[in-house]
Amino acid sequence: MKRSIAITLLLTIIVIMLIIYLTPSSEDFDRENPYWNGFSNLYTAHHPQLIKDIFDERLFPSPSNTAFLIIGPERNFTGYEALILRRFLEAGGRIILAD
Repeated sequence: MKRSIAITLLLTIIVIMLIIYLTPSSEDFDRENPYWNGFSNLYTAHHPQLIKDIFDERLFPSPSNTAFLIIGPERNFTGYEALILRRFLEAGGRIILAD
């Protein structure tokens, strides 16, 4: 009796862990999230580059061919950061804000 309870408990834990492992992420703006609030299709189709700093040099060479996605900003932009974004827009770049 105790052995069957232990086996059932172990199998239940294994099944739960397998379900958790196989279920896709539902985190907002996650590249692994295939749902309406995820970016899995964007990552598959366009292979975007992750830029964590607004001063990243990849923004500046050809802004007219660049879309800058700002995803879930955690703070307000400083005056200098706003100036950089303004110059990026004036040079033909595009900014998409997902908050």
